[in-house]
Amino acid sequence: MSRKNPFVMPILKWVGGKRQLLDSINPLIPECSTYYEPFIGGGAVLFGRQPNKAVINDSNEELINVYRMIKEEPEALIAALSAHKEQNCEEYYYTVRAWDRDKETYQTRTNVERAARIIYLNRPATTACSASTAPASSILRGADIRIRISRTRRLSMR
Repeated sequence: MSRKNPFVMPILKWVGGKRQLLDSINPLIPECSTYYEPFIGGGAVLFGRQPNKAVINDSNEELINVYRMIKEEPEALIAALSAHKEQNCEEYYYTVRAWDRDKETYQTRTNVERAARIIYLNRPATTACSASTAPASSILRGADIRIRISRTRRLSMR
């Protein structure tokens, strides 16, 4: 396994995340030339291990789309996230959250738009409870996202 980059970390919080369990999980995973992650979720184990080569999978198509856009369209994704940051307010949050209520209309959204939506809605400060009270700067930190995406991209392209 290569030397670990401390800036490589999950960009999503995901139900069933294993970040707090990494010290218990890592000793159970043997060294291998290719790491296979059948249920990537937020990616805590993958990003904690930082293998030289990895193959990821998940049954959630929207989640896989996020990782695909990080790898294939990072600059467009960053631009879309910046647009969310600029427009952030309670009304905007609920509008973006409702995008997938009409499946036909949602399918007309680009992969980048859909990935940015997942990240925007997933950010810790972006909850229904805090959307109206949290300052916009704490909802989505563009520079923070840029660092994570660029480092994730390098990791996922190997």
